[in-house]
Amino acid sequence: KWLLMKAVFLYCQLNKINTIIMSSRPVLARDYVVLGFEDIGTTGIYNHPLLGDKTHHTYKLSISDTLDRIYSHNPQLGEYFIGQDVRISMEGMLLNLPSSSIK
Repeated sequence: KWLLMKAVFLYCQLNKINTIIMSSRPVLARDYVVLGFEDIGTTGIYNHPLLGDKTHHTYKLSISDTLDRIYSHNPQLGEYFIGQDVRISMEGMLLNLPSSSIK
């Protein structure tokens, strides 16, 4: 799970993506909150009809200040995201989808 999040961070940095937006049930979002995702509040709350009509919240994360914040609050996790050299090939990961595949 953490390797996937590190790959997402690297992908965002590579593609100059500044913000990640995600939604989840609050009980399942604690790992995202540890990384610095913030609940956007009442405008981001909705019930998801395909997932049991359960309440979901929308969270956002600023990529630019997240890594420093992670390192200062949790040095071990910060070392994983910043210091550890985990070989993840990002070659060919630029988003080049044909417009007909986006719905």
